[in-house]
Amino acid sequence: MRLDKFLKVSRVIKRRTVANEAADGGRVSVNGKVVKPSYDVKVRRYCRNKIWR
Repeated sequence: MRLDKFLKVSRVIKRRTVANEAADGGRVSVNGKVVKPSYDVKVRRYCRNKIWR
């Protein structure tokens, strides 16, 4: 599943476009590496985001 879609479906971020912008801005990392919105999220990967409101 794409990272931006995962963030939306898991309700971390309300809209997929916002999730896409967060990943493009370098505010989302998986296993310690900054990734693009199209990154394929797999089971048991550790996702971390830096989203402040």
